[in-house]
Amino acid sequence: MELVTLDSNAGVDDVLAALDEAGAVIVKDVIDHATVDRFNTEVMPYVERTPTGRDDFVGKGTKRTGALAARSATCRELILNELALGAAETFLQPFTSKIILHLTQPYRSILAAALNPYTGIDMLGARTFLDRSSRS
Repeated sequence: MELVTLDSNAGVDDVLAALDEAGAVIVKDVIDHATVDRFNTEVMPYVERTPTGRDDFVGKGTKRTGALAARSATCRELILNELALGAAETFLQPFTSKIILHLTQPYRSILAAALNPYTGIDMLGARTFLDRSSRS
């Protein structure tokens, strides 16, 4: 199967159909440049102040900056992105009624800096708890 790329105006049903067909999907430009810049402005001061790991397990050349959902309004907006959250809720509905998003922690490593010199961040998750009943 070929990986499907959708436009940013795709709906939840489009994302789910692509997932069903190919097992993965790319939604191009789902986050605009202004949002990315705002996110980076909010979180990069924390990333810059984070020390690198102290051992091989954590990674001596890796920074892990936590609590981004608590520190960044833009991170919270991204966590609640209607397309991403709607697709996740619908996809997971047969298995659960709640979604637990475990980790808001960008990883900044020597390898990531080589791959993405703009930020050097190669992974982002979210540390928060999302429950359908708490959303309006």
